[in-house]
Amino acid sequence: MSEPVVEWYVRGRFVELPGARATRIRANAWEVLVPRSPEVRRAMRADPTPEAFDGGVMGLGEHESQQVMGAGERDGCVVVTVLL
Repeated sequence: MSEPVVEWYVRGRFVELPGARATRIRANAWEVLVPRSPEVRRAMRADPTPEAFDGGVMGLGEHESQQVMGAGERDGCVVVTVLL
């Protein structure tokens, strides 16, 4: 199974987060690594920090999140926990 496309809901539409990678950690829980890059900043229209993801909406493939929580930072990426 390939990794799903990671999208962020901003200004009424989903936009792809370039370089973001999602890994399933439980049946409905995913860990998403979002690079702190200029491309992601432009797509989100905000600085990608853990706090910026709290309470937002993320798309993973064809699924929309039920809950999104910024979990911290690792290796130049923001770690986000997503529940589907």
